[in-house]
Amino acid sequence: MLPPVIVNISRLHRETAAVVKQAERSDYPVFVTQHAYVAAVLLPRRLYDRLLRAAEKGAAEKGAAARGEAGAERGAADAEDSWTPAASPLEGPLAVFGPLPPRTKFLTKHGLAVDAQLAAFLMEEGEQVRPILKRRDEGDVEW
Repeated sequence: MLPPVIVNISRLHRETAAVVKQAERSDYPVFVTQHAYVAAVLLPRRLYDRLLRAAEKGAAEKGAAARGEAGAERGAADAEDSWTPAASPLEGPLAVFGPLPPRTKFLTKHGLAVDAQLAAFLMEEGEQVRPILKRRDEGDVEW
């Protein structure tokens, strides 16, 4: 997996056209940071469309399952190209860390602090993340 593209909000302001062009050429999100935290994510259109289709498919499946319709379950081949978040971001791929506080931030191997939903997405894509835990006497501590 390629390292994520990270730009701070000042660079985005100065070089908007270049950053957008970079996002268009890649098949990976561009993370926009403000005060060292992800403030926004710029998605290439292909990735946005893929995520939108996955969300729509997940909503349709959930509705069909709630109505008890046959065929509500999809095969592994259908789910291969889609990603839908777990009911709680601390479930799913992040469950490997055990119980964590609700607003736990995570650190990527590239030093980017992200929230639980983005961390779950990155783990699904093969990225390594670690929770950032706070101790009362030491402030932020990597785990």
